[in-house]
Amino acid sequence: SERRLKKDAFDLFLGPPQVIAHAMKSANYVPIVRYPGKLKAAFVAMESSGIKNLSDAKGKRLGLPDKDSLASHLALAKLRFSRINPESYFAEVFNQRFQDATLNALKMGRVDVVAVTAGFAKKWVGEHPGSWVIEESYEVPHLAFAVSEDVSEADSQRIQQILLDAPNTVEGRTMLEKMGRKDGFIATSKDDYTPLIKLFGL
Repeated sequence: SERRLKKDAFDLFLGPPQVIAHAMKSANYVPIVRYPGKLKAAFVAMESSGIKNLSDAKGKRLGLPDKDSLASHLALAKLRFSRINPESYFAEVFNQRFQDATLNALKMGRVDVVAVTAGFAKKWVGEHPGSWVIEESYEVPHLAFAVSEDVSEADSQRIQQILLDAPNTVEGRTMLEKMGRKDGFIATSKDDYTPLIKLFGL
């Protein structure tokens, strides 16, 4: 999707915050509505490791999900703004495709600390006594719909209103249910996502 966004292939798309920020910078997309709430990543370690914060993790093995995942982007942003170079700070940076596999690697002792989305981390920690969240990343806005700069202002506003009104129509509620998001959307703009271009080092 990111490769196609560079070619301005979509009039409208739904994407996570790092993709929204990338699309804004590379192809001038404009976010118009987003899911309520915010997202962040959390670093998890086993209590038995003695790792209580990122300072304790120097020389240890870091586990991350897929390199293009939001959790990885948030974790690396946290490290970058903490003046930590992952390649030299950790003995190894180990990527797994999915978050549950990343946490399983921690449980099995394959890595010493991992980073996944905060909600996923807290649920896992609650189900696995002896593990804990040691630090969290910065919060970012949730997934958003963005429109191409080629879409007229009138059409953009019309699309935005339809999406905002989705909970009030049968068709809209059906769409939201299929997306697993019954709460609908809230209005957003470039102002919410512009800071992410610097945060993610884009």
